Amino acid sequence: MNGQQIPGASLRIVRLALLSGVLLFGVVIAYLSKGGEITPDPALGPVFRIVFLALAVMCVVAIFVIRGVMGRVDADRRGQLALVGWALAEGSAILGGVCWLIAGQRTLYFAGVALLVAAILLLPVADKA
Repeated sequence: MNGQQIPGASLRIVRLALLSGVLLFGVVIAYLSKGGEITPDPALGPVFRIVFLALAVMCVVAIFVIRGVMGRVDADRRGQLALVGWALAEGSAILGGVCWLIAGQRTLYFAGVALLVAAILLLPVADKA
């Protein structure tokens, strides 16, 4: 970014927006699945599981690297790093939703949501950030 500190209130709003968007995506997928609007192809499940697992592992590694770096940087950069970690976890959750939508792999969606919640907990927003 441009070196400016992101206010803590803004980061909290972004965090809430990331989580609520993923949850709304899950509600829409559940509605479409129950209504018979979509028909998932279970044959694609193994491919999606491999792709999701690779992305989730990379995301977990990145979150722990970011968490380690956050302890060594100034307060101005901590908010930016937290935002990067949350966005990576959101990508995993959205991929899990796509897996549910296309292949019927709902557990991957819930694993992605759990990863997003874990990222939010592991990469907190400082009170004065």
